[in-house]
Amino acid sequence: MSQEAFPLERTRPGGLSNAGLALAQPVLTSSADLAWSGANAGDTDTDTSVYYIIPYEYRNTEEYVKYAQAYMIPQYEGWLKDGALSGYEVLLNRYTVGDPWDVLVVLRYRDINAYGRRQQVLDKVRATLKDNAEWQAYHKRKSDIRSETENSIADLVAH
Repeated sequence: MSQEAFPLERTRPGGLSNAGLALAQPVLTSSADLAWSGANAGDTDTDTSVYYIIPYEYRNTEEYVKYAQAYMIPQYEGWLKDGALSGYEVLLNRYTVGDPWDVLVVLRYRDINAYGRRQQVLDKVRATLKDNAEWQAYHKRKSDIRSETENSIADLVAH
């Protein structure tokens, strides 16, 4: 395979900039596609942003995509509307053969105070979705569709 096949990996190993590489070395790189994303107009990464990273594994890609569109994305959009969340990205691993993850969710909170309101905002948005029959059906069986592994909280270290 030619070197052009993985240009990002050659120029930014692990997706890290030179500043990032000065702080850490990548241990594992996964090829992924951005499946869904959203952000409030004008919101970008800032020094106060807090990132909540959630890896998931799933049984079936088609089933997961339907679940994400009907269950996850409406919640993320509600969190954006609330203003606590300033952006989100949902990445699908191109090679879903087990560890470390099939789906990686990156939630960008405006700041530590917005992150501290996470449960309150989650409950508030879920209350607005409780009459949505499709959302409710997925809510009841989400553990049959995907499993969550260890979550991480991160700060932006370099732009």
